[in-house]
Amino acid sequence: MTGPVHRSPFDLSVAVLCALFCLFTLFLNWQSPIARALQQGQRVNGLLIGSDYEDYTRHSDTMMLVSFDSLNRFLDVMSIPRDTMISIPGSPHIRRINEVFTYEFRHSGRNFTIASLALKSQVETMLSSGTVHPLQIPYFFTVDYSGFRSLIDAMGGVYVRVIEPMNYDDNWGHLHIHFQPGTYLLDGKSALEYVRFRGGSADQGRVRRQQLFVKEVLKRIKTPVFLWRLPRYAKFLLNGFHSNVTIWDMFLLLSEGRHLRWRDLRLITLPGVTRGNLWEMNTEETAQVVNRLQ
Repeated sequence: MTGPVHRSPFDLSVAVLCALFCLFTLFLNWQSPIARALQQGQRVNGLLIGSDYEDYTRHSDTMMLVSFDSLNRFLDVMSIPRDTMISIPGSPHIRRINEVFTYEFRHSGRNFTIASLALKSQVETMLSSGTVHPLQIPYFFTVDYSGFRSLIDAMGGVYVRVIEPMNYDDNWGHLHIHFQPGTYLLDGKSALEYVRFRGGSADQGRVRRQQLFVKEVLKRIKTPVFLWRLPRYAKFLLNGFHSNVTIWDMFLLLSEGRHLRWRDLRLITLPGVTRGNLWEMNTEETAQVVNRLQ
């Protein structure tokens, strides 16, 4: 006959902590619109903004619409060339989509949130032209140069394949880019040089390189080294990252991203044609693409 089982204080403490953690997780998920969207198999749309710092102000150097189909675990990424032509009634001085962020940043007292929300709203309006239903982009993710470098360093670097010489020198801007053909493991500093390079094909070439870079970043996110190194760079990432998404929601999205498969990623560029040094959006083709993301 066995006697009663006695629990040690340590066992009880662990059980209580586990219960509290589960309750806290349930509470966060209940509060989170992204958690609810993921649970209900809905799409999650966000605008990814890469921000530089030149001429004493901020620019939206990179813009990507990121749309995650949580039901089928499929990720669409649409690159928006920064020279895309736009027309805003009452603002004739703004001709390019990237000028929206710069204008709002200057006139809002250097407020990242206001500038990001203004750009997000303009992208929604632009992409909704001719669509059945207006495109909703609830979230924005703005990362500056320092945040980008920290992210890549946290990953342990990113592998890229350079297929042609990349050479550019800007002594005034302190930018020097030199890559010969080959495969490289780029740290944060070198990776930033790689994605900023324009070359002979101007912004279209840079967009293609950035898309290929996104693929490689998703590969690195899946590696254990990223999660191991992430806490070390958390402070630098947070200082260079601005979003209307909570830390918990970012963790949820990161967890989803680790389960993405290679064939579940679709990279596209905003449909259009070159007009001089500008990019003119094709409204009909863009509407067809956006309607598939609804």
